[in-house]
Amino acid sequence: MQSGQLAEALAAFDASLSLQPTNADVLANRGLALHQLGRNAEAVRSYDAALNIRPDAAQTHNNRGMALADLGDFDAAQQDYQRAIHVQPDYAAAHYNLGLLLLTRGQFQGAMASFDTSIGLSADHADAYGSRGLALHGLKRYAQAVASYDKAISLQPAFALAYNNRGLAHQALRDFSAAVQDYRAAIAHEPSLSQAYSNLGTAFKAMHRFDEALLAYDQSLAVNPAVAQVLCNRGAVLQALQRADEAKACFDQAIALDADLVEAYCHRAYVSLLLGDWVAGWQSYEWRAQHPQSRISRRNFSAPRWTRHDPLQGKTILVHSEQGLGDTLQFCRFVSCLADRGAHVVFEVQRPLLALLQTLSGVGQVVAAGDGLPDFDFHCPLMSLPLELGITEAYLLENPAPYLAADPDKSQQWTRRLGAGRRPRVGLVWSGGFRPEQPELWSTHERRNISLAQICTLNTLGVDFFSLQKGEPAESQALAEIGQYWTGDNFFNYAAELKDFTDTAALIANLDLVISVDTSTAHLAAAMGKPVWLLNRFDTCWRWQLHRRDSPWYPNLTVFRQTVAADWSIPLQEIRVALSKLLESDAAQK
Repeated sequence: MQSGQLAEALAAFDASLSLQPTNADVLANRGLALHQLGRNAEAVRSYDAALNIRPDAAQTHNNRGMALADLGDFDAAQQDYQRAIHVQPDYAAAHYNLGLLLLTRGQFQGAMASFDTSIGLSADHADAYGSRGLALHGLKRYAQAVASYDKAISLQPAFALAYNNRGLAHQALRDFSAAVQDYRAAIAHEPSLSQAYSNLGTAFKAMHRFDEALLAYDQSLAVNPAVAQVLCNRGAVLQALQRADEAKACFDQAIALDADLVEAYCHRAYVSLLLGDWVAGWQSYEWRAQHPQSRISRRNFSAPRWTRHDPLQGKTILVHSEQGLGDTLQFCRFVSCLADRGAHVVFEVQRPLLALLQTLSGVGQVVAAGDGLPDFDFHCPLMSLPLELGITEAYLLENPAPYLAADPDKSQQWTRRLGAGRRPRVGLVWSGGFRPEQPELWSTHERRNISLAQICTLNTLGVDFFSLQKGEPAESQALAEIGQYWTGDNFFNYAAELKDFTDTAALIANLDLVISVDTSTAHLAAAMGKPVWLLNRFDTCWRWQLHRRDSPWYPNLTVFRQTVAADWSIPLQEIRVALSKLLESDAAQK
């Protein structure tokens, strides 16, 4: 019913009530008209009057619940739906509305039960199957969600939202091709469905099809130009395409629309650091702990968070690591700056790094995360130190690596074991460890990693290669399949003997060079002052900046970049050439 017709109906109800003020049916219908006009508070009052006359009217309770839900009073709405069901247990619409409310509240199991009951009472209810799919998605039962959307679409073939949501379930299952088909079907049935274009862009981004992703986000914004999240997603694709200035403009626009969009601040930090604007970058980087996908634990200490304005002379400060092992290895160098200010530093690190960082300069005490902590006056997240210390590229250039060293005894053990070096020794890392609990990182890790077959193309006669590969499934694959791709006797795999980072550091100390993708081992080798050749993906991490072969973080590191997304052929060829030159230089020195 159009708004004009609803207004006429409302006038008619009011006229009828002037003659019969206690007519419960008219009061309930008046409430429905007010609800449809968006006048929800008035609708509730009209429903209240109807229920005072007829308290067991199931439909009135149901409709009152809908108006209350629209007002955001979910507790009262839930009570109304439950009263409607109590009065009329076979009331399918009330079960469905209760399911929607529970879905909104994140109570997915209860929502699914309500949808199942509604479907049992009304088997051809396409919306119930579609909403049931959302509940299953919330429970991470993605394959079952797809089946529920299938049923919804079979009942209503032009159900655009069901296609869109089925695409999300396929995407969660990493079936991106099916997701793309679903989003396109949603758009075909409802060309104004802006979220379908946006989701299409996200699927293309996961498939490394960045140009198509950008087009999809542009189409979404053409339908609805004021969606901050879509602008943020568009900026992330521009960043991946190395169009950093355009990306930053997108993030700024997103923040202007939604000042609380944490993801936009985080991306703006990354792109600022990528462009070398460290002052703005470190400032925006403080938003990282609030990101919805952040794995950074929010620490609640009684001691205050340290800032640059707090004197440290004679004070104890806890510096706690965050994020990955490579981040800790990269940023641990700044701990000594606190010691220089007179602080006693307690450094909490990931347990695998505990032994390695015991001898880090400036550290008074190293403890493993999860162990007990001594008393302290201040605390600071490790990756906030550059902000508080005012770290710039100039500081790094004045204070270069090495700042980490191998255990001398362990290093000597490898020296004796390997014997005199007859050929250059090169360490290899081609894959980062797979983290099943962090699906949000899978796509990035896929773009970072190199297959075993590809890394084996670096085999160069006259060079001894040593696997430094840790982490599954790559470590096991190397043991099982290396013979398929590597010919010759110049590949050595002692990875099983590398129990912690002190073992890895000791072996690295006996190598001439490390060739690695962007992993913690690359940071370890570079922090030890060992030459590192970094194989870097096209959509580079912020720390390696744009269009640079060198790195201010590590003067001994050289970056070999993809020039085309997902194509390692050029950087691998460049490294083969560089290895040939290394051999020529080695021969000349002998």
